[in-house]
Amino acid sequence: MKKVGENIEIAMMSDLNKCGAIKHGHFLLTSGNHSNLYIDKDMIFHFPELRNRVLYFFDQLLYINNIKPTIFMGPPQAGNLFASMMAHKMKTPFIPMEKNKHGMFMRPRHRAFIMNEEVCVVEDMITSGGSVGKAVDYIRGCGAAPTIILCLWNRTGYSRDDIPILPIISTLVASYTKEECPLCDEGMALQDPKA
Repeated sequence: MKKVGENIEIAMMSDLNKCGAIKHGHFLLTSGNHSNLYIDKDMIFHFPELRNRVLYFFDQLLYINNIKPTIFMGPPQAGNLFASMMAHKMKTPFIPMEKNKHGMFMRPRHRAFIMNEEVCVVEDMITSGGSVGKAVDYIRGCGAAPTIILCLWNRTGYSRDDIPILPIISTLVASYTKEECPLCDEGMALQDPKA
């Protein structure tokens, strides 16, 4: 699979930094791990030009790899947002995924709609791969064929044998369990960026 060039990756990281989306410190991630860097991807939606550039690069990743999904889906919440915008851009259907205490799901009327369709799964950030992995497995369990995962930033190099992952940014970011976190050892205060 072809990826975006290094210049595009550097430019996107620079744009994220300029808009205040990249934060440095000691952060609790959704996965439960700790990191010295947090990406506040919600900031992207404050800047339409930046959001449109992300969508353009997603489109280019599909184009250079000759992938033409028939449906876009993504894990809740940000994955759904990016998937809906990509579906609009590509003039294809978007099917929302939802989440409750039992995990990810979609409405029964949507399950019938995706049967035997080629689905592009869109995610914002991948750290442990938990959310996007559950989404892919659920979509496949509903009779659809997830063919590609697009993501803004694959922070850890997460991969799967059964589906290619195409990130705009693939620069690795340190991630630690609570027990092995050097920032905790230094006594740096832990911040929950979603609080």
